[in-house]
Amino acid sequence: MVVLDAIKMINDALRQWRTERSLGAFRMGLSVLKICITDELTEGKEPKLENSNGMAVLAMSTLLFESYLLCDCLVTCVFVLMLELNFFWMIL
Repeated sequence: MVVLDAIKMINDALRQWRTERSLGAFRMGLSVLKICITDELTEGKEPKLENSNGMAVLAMSTLLFESYLLCDCLVTCVFVLMLELNFFWMIL
């Protein structure tokens, strides 16, 4: 499960970038996703909050990939894998 406010923020950030394709839209989308990742919507040890954090990071990776910042996209994907491993070890 994911926090509904996080989903709305993610959708708004990606929609803004995909409709305008400008530097301002890119910066706005990236800022919204950073807020979504650092906000209390995605902090905590509960699976619902961790899923929200992972979705926001994946959305950031998508934004970076679509803007041809492939190196940053790969770094973000590695971060997602680290989150997944961290959550896996937390369950055990």
